[in-house]
Amino acid sequence: MAQGPLAGAVQVALVPACELDGAREVANQLQAALQARDPAAQVLLSPDLQLAARCNAQLLLAAPGAASRPQLAQLQQNLLLQGRPVTGLLLLRDAS
Repeated sequence: MAQGPLAGAVQVALVPACELDGAREVANQLQAALQARDPAAQVLLSPDLQLAARCNAQLLLAAPGAASRPQLAQLQQNLLLQGRPVTGLLLLRDAS
């Protein structure tokens, strides 16, 4: 992703769909990959969509079965209200 849709993004927001084990590790790995291309690159891990909207790119972070339908519906509604496109979805293999 660092060479594709996130190329040139200095600030990337990782927005977890729910509480996820391993989210911090994913954020650290993504930041390392982005900083290999641009040392100023930063990754913000936060469910706060107002903070995420200030970043160049937003990625949703999810895992199969980790979020309930109501959680996903609420996230979808909030993203629609925000009016900014989501760059992509990172799907973790294991929710635990």
